[in-house]
Amino acid sequence: MGAERSFDELCERVGQRRATRVTGLFGLGLAHTALAIARSRPVVLVTRSAGVDDLLRDLRFVAGARAGRVVCLPADDRTPYHATSPDPLVVMERVAALHKIASGVPFDVLLLPAESACRRGLPFDRLQAMAEVIAVGEQLDRGALQKRLAIGGYNTVNTVEDPGSFAVRGGIVDLYWAGAERPVRIDLFGDTVESIKPFDPAAQRTVAGSELAELSVGPAREVQLDDETVACAKRRLRDLADQVEFPTKKLRELVEDLEHRVLFFGIEGLLPAFYPRLETPLEVVERALGRDGYTLLLDDPGGVRGAVDALRADFDEHRRQAVLRGDLCFPVDEFLLAADAVVADLRARPLVEHDPLPAAGDAALELRTPPTAELRQEILRETMRPDGGDPHSLLAPLVQRIQQHRGKGRIVLLPAASLGGVERLRDLLRAHHLEVRACKEAPDLLAAELDPALRDPSVHAWTWVAKPGDPARGAELPHVAGTGVVVIGEEEIFGKRARRGAGKKPSGFKTTLADLDVGDAVVHVDHGVGIFNGLTRLNVRGVEGDYLLLTYDGGDKLYLPVHHINLVQRWSGAGGKPRLDKLGGTGWETTKKRVKAAVMAMAQDLLALYSKREIADRPPHPEPDEAYWQFEAQFPFETTPDQQKAIDDVLADLRKGEPMDRLICGDVGYGKTEVGMRAAMVALAGNRQVAVLAPTTVLAQQHFQTFSERFKGTAANVEVLSRFRKPGEVKDILERAKDGRLDILIGTHRLLSPDVSFKRLGLILVDEEQRFGVKSKEQLKRLKTDVDVLTLTATPIPRTLQMAFFGIRNMSVIETPPVDRRAIRTSIIKKDDEVIREAVLRELSRGGQVYFVHNRVRSIATVADWLKRLVPEARVGVGHGQMGEEELEDVMLRFMKHEINVFVCTAIIETGIDVPTANTMFIDHAEDFGLAQLYQLRGRVGRSKERAFAYLLIEGSTEHLHPDARKRMEILQRFSELGAGFQVAQHDLELRGAGDLLGKSQHGHVTAVGYDLYADLLREAVEELKG
Repeated sequence: MGAERSFDELCERVGQRRATRVTGLFGLGLAHTALAIARSRPVVLVTRSAGVDDLLRDLRFVAGARAGRVVCLPADDRTPYHATSPDPLVVMERVAALHKIASGVPFDVLLLPAESACRRGLPFDRLQAMAEVIAVGEQLDRGALQKRLAIGGYNTVNTVEDPGSFAVRGGIVDLYWAGAERPVRIDLFGDTVESIKPFDPAAQRTVAGSELAELSVGPAREVQLDDETVACAKRRLRDLADQVEFPTKKLRELVEDLEHRVLFFGIEGLLPAFYPRLETPLEVVERALGRDGYTLLLDDPGGVRGAVDALRADFDEHRRQAVLRGDLCFPVDEFLLAADAVVADLRARPLVEHDPLPAAGDAALELRTPPTAELRQEILRETMRPDGGDPHSLLAPLVQRIQQHRGKGRIVLLPAASLGGVERLRDLLRAHHLEVRACKEAPDLLAAELDPALRDPSVHAWTWVAKPGDPARGAELPHVAGTGVVVIGEEEIFGKRARRGAGKKPSGFKTTLADLDVGDAVVHVDHGVGIFNGLTRLNVRGVEGDYLLLTYDGGDKLYLPVHHINLVQRWSGAGGKPRLDKLGGTGWETTKKRVKAAVMAMAQDLLALYSKREIADRPPHPEPDEAYWQFEAQFPFETTPDQQKAIDDVLADLRKGEPMDRLICGDVGYGKTEVGMRAAMVALAGNRQVAVLAPTTVLAQQHFQTFSERFKGTAANVEVLSRFRKPGEVKDILERAKDGRLDILIGTHRLLSPDVSFKRLGLILVDEEQRFGVKSKEQLKRLKTDVDVLTLTATPIPRTLQMAFFGIRNMSVIETPPVDRRAIRTSIIKKDDEVIREAVLRELSRGGQVYFVHNRVRSIATVADWLKRLVPEARVGVGHGQMGEEELEDVMLRFMKHEINVFVCTAIIETGIDVPTANTMFIDHAEDFGLAQLYQLRGRVGRSKERAFAYLLIEGSTEHLHPDARKRMEILQRFSELGAGFQVAQHDLELRGAGDLLGKSQHGHVTAVGYDLYADLLREAVEELKG
């Protein structure tokens, strides 16, 4: 049976509700098939969790404009028997997906990992009962809404920024449900809903043209405390406590918390207590759609059974540990179906079963969508040929495939993730005499017929920027468009790359409603310093609106419309509270004039300082060639917009006839090193050498590993000069650098020694220049006269970024975090052995590592011994600043190599090593640290896609802390999202003052007008002097 006939046969059987077994779906073929059969009824696709992320990308790629109708129910990465609570965002995503299904929100495909399919959760009736439908023109009882949201697990906040929160201010209700892309602002006139508008949580402004007529909101967590659930929980917990002989005192405390509606620590582990019966996701689907209202697609039944067995074993082990701790635990069967029961339950439903590897003689319907994944291996073999291969032939395997498929009349599609990807594909394949053309619009792979233009015989392949994203995998689809279609993804050509994109970007120091709390000092551009006393709703000439209430000296009040918030900035400065201005007085104008004059003088000094730099001529570097584009394509991530702009800035500098002196500024892990390596590749193409300067031996060693791996496919020779090299090796390295046989040399300040010389040094990469001593900087300045210098810094807050804002120095700022980077969960906890042990074991069980920061050298050995007794499974090492340099670096390297998995150390790691597998940190006596130091320390974890945890340990309750210490930790806990350094820095300015950022003569001016306005005035002065 031909491919097209087999596919038609499958669709016919699905339409007739006949159970069908299929085989041969690989790569993109599974996603395409699922969406094709979803045209008759929604599809529930059950698969192993190992490939869920890739499959979700593939589904959304094929769905195109209907990608929003692909729903995924994520698996919870924690068992209910953990001593700490599950990730609230994962819980909210799960509950939101179930709410959509129970509420009848239409979907095409529900992607269900095996670990989600077998896990019982909120029942259908409860999901429906908790649904809140809000519609324009309808009546809304604000009090009842607040009560229902609180029961549903929403947090009451002043400003809505995160999912699972809401705020009520007069006639405005802000609400952020996890199932929505953005929070919404509900505007009421009396009790009538006037409008429902999504808004930007960062700017707190509504999004134009996106008004909603209706909104359905679900709960934010699985445990919901109302009279019915609390009564049920009290009854079931007492019964369970009787069965396991749970201490009466502990039970009484739990019951009292429930009666007071307290969501106590670990309450999620008692979920079965709150409802008469929990239901699996498939039970919810069936009750929402009916038994014949959907089609079940079971992918790899053997793999699903294995995944459920593994999850069951994990639950059993964690429950055993919880019982030993003395926790109150429900049996595993209350939460999970057994593996055999899961598969039997699935097969009892309207089913399409896909087995990728059927037994011989199996009568399954063969669809045959061959994968294209092996293409990457063929390209890699070209790059690893002993003779080094011809760079021009690296893409020969891709060229051959395109020619073969076009010879069969198939349409070849090369979707790209970005416009840069489209241009790269066209340029690279044009060199092989292949015509690659950009599509006017994305081809619809589910359409009966494709655009006839795609059959143009003069075009070998078509490319476009795929929205909402490119596929994780390609495939041959011989049943599509008659003659067949072949989709080859970028990752199958250039290698797997982590998803990076436009994550939440910090907005700098500008003030929004989100930044203001009642009682904050603010600066109005025209009226001066006052106090923000909240929002109020006024009726002015028959029009109701929201106004900021600002209070000035003498009790004068100014009502400022919300849409004029751009005239107000939060006051930041040293020395406590500012002096308030008199509304309508002349004092503010006098102050502004005085500060403007001082600022203009300072701007002249700054510009004069930078104009004194002697610029020597040097030949421009060559334009990027094919070897450069190949090097770029092998970067295992997608560049973020900021990162790409930084690369473009550097390439533009290198094309000039004068040496580059540019600063690349960005947080750790945001891609600064790759910018430096791109510059190095251009320098090598111009037959010039590169020196990489790192502040410590450990960082130099890390750079050596990174550069060696990245330049592996090129002819570049990379070496490192450090104390780990033997004298003979050092001598050889120095000779090779001197006679030009070494291309890239990495080292510490040792590179600045008189015996180190280069034959044709063209580029110096400096990592963290501010960490070098005065003497080293003087030596570096001598090297800078006729070579390009690119400085990378991970400390952009607040001093360095302000220099960029002023436009004084050549600087590129990378502010966008990787999309797969997850915010660090920060908790302030009382020091507790059980919690610490559980958190350490959780990290070690996922193959991770732990930092335990104890900033007192005198007692650090005692703390290490205590940890060894508490967690005997751990391999504990100790590091502090009073150790010898070699001893300290040795223990750090052992930690990097995973020989140590718990590192007890002082704050020396604040700007130290990069260990992506270290994702749990404890900071002992956190109240003793400054805010910036706490932020820098926390930045040591969370450098991979794994969820990271930071625990701020205190001896007693937070009430006994000094107010400043408590505020520091609360700020850090609040600003745990990615890119929060801007907000943390601004709060640090308030707590500590501006320091020596501007010189002592400027402190009074900053205090008078506030840091933000001062920065604006300085920026304007610089721009005016530059013309």
